[in-house]
Formats: sequence, structure tokens, C-alpha cells
Amino acid sequence: MPTTSKGQQTFENSIRKTKEDILHQIEKQQLSSIHSEKLYKRLTPKSCMQNLLK
Repeated sequence: MPTTSKGQQTFENSIRKTKEDILHQIEKQQLSSIHSEKLYKRLTPKSCMQNLLK
């Protein structure tokens, strides 16, 4: 039995790591999209933005 629990432990650890990696990726993407949105707003005149939002 001890080998199974060890394997289970490793499996759970790898799942946890994968989850963290995915969350990290999502955070990075959100940060970059927020950043590019700010950049976009700064580069785009207000009138153009309002036309796009209509």
C-alpha cells in the first residue's frame, strides 16, 4: 500500500502545480490585456472610442 499513497501524493502535487501554472498564465494574460487596453485607450482619440462602443 505505501507505494500507492506515494504515487497518489505525487499525482496530487502535479495536479496542484498544473493548476497554479494555469492560474499564473491567466493572471499574466489578464495583466497584459489590461495593459494593452490602457495603451489602446491612450492611443485612440475619445471620439473613436465612443464610435466603437456604439
